[in-house]
Amino acid sequence: MKIRAFKSMFIIGERKLFESLSEYIKIEKDASKTAQEMFLCNGENFVTLKEKLKEFEKDGDEITFDLKSNILEGAISPNLLDTFLELIEQFDNILDLLYFVSREISRFHLFLQKDKNGNERIICEFYRKFVDIVNMHLNALDKIELMLNTSSENEIIKAWSEIIDFEERVDDIKDNLLDTVYSESGSLHYLIFIHLVEIIHKLDDLLDTDRDISESILNVVYTISK
Repeated sequence: MKIRAFKSMFIIGERKLFESLSEYIKIEKDASKTAQEMFLCNGENFVTLKEKLKEFEKDGDEITFDLKSNILEGAISPNLLDTFLELIEQFDNILDLLYFVSREISRFHLFLQKDKNGNERIICEFYRKFVDIVNMHLNALDKIELMLNTSSENEIIKAWSEIIDFEERVDDIKDNLLDTVYSESGSLHYLIFIHLVEIIHKLDDLLDTDRDISESILNVVYTISK
């Protein structure tokens, strides 16, 4: 099945809504790269970067409001209603997660600036792993973008499969990082322990959300094609 034919099965409002989901992608890529900057341990202005992420989150909220307004105006058929609402929430959740991470990093560095026990080296070792996780999230966003724009059903399924692989790889990284944090917990300040565990779980949530989005897109494809 060609996606062109699949899109032709949409009513006009559904097609427009589906294509409008791509508006999230650029914002979320920019937001993800900004979050990566906060993990570089190079003395950047964390407050400025956090404010950039706050703006990205607001931009996402505006897209979410507009898309939900279109749905409430009856732009889509009932059999797609729940899936489209889920997709919108899932895309919006990515920006919420990234903004949460930025606030946590910004707060934590107020502590780290006053820390005299040389913990910055330990933190930066974990942060390098966090950059790798965000890179996998960016790769997943590329695949989601492809799913929204490709003309091949096989490419949609392949992209979905690759996103699952990214998510499972990050699950393994998460488990290894948590094992390391807990094994070293006796020598870590409790704020460092809480910070690392919180960030690890939120970054894992990013890839879980990427997978959820890919599965929701598949659900739209199969629902409209019945």
